[in-house]
Amino acid sequence: MEIDKEILSLNPDELETDEKTKALMRKVLDLLEQILKENAELRVEIQKLRDKNARLKGE
Repeated sequence: MEIDKEILSLNPDELETDEKTKALMRKVLDLLEQILKENAELRVEIQKLRDKNARLKGE
């Protein structure tokens, strides 16, 4: 999954909106960053498990 660079570089403080919306956007962007980090870590772990599984199968 590829995230649009415009979304990742979004700065809520530059939005022309109220403070509640900016605060919500900060939370959403923080959550997105956390999810992307966790996803990358899980992909690494999955690959390690696939490699181990292949070794155990003798491939």
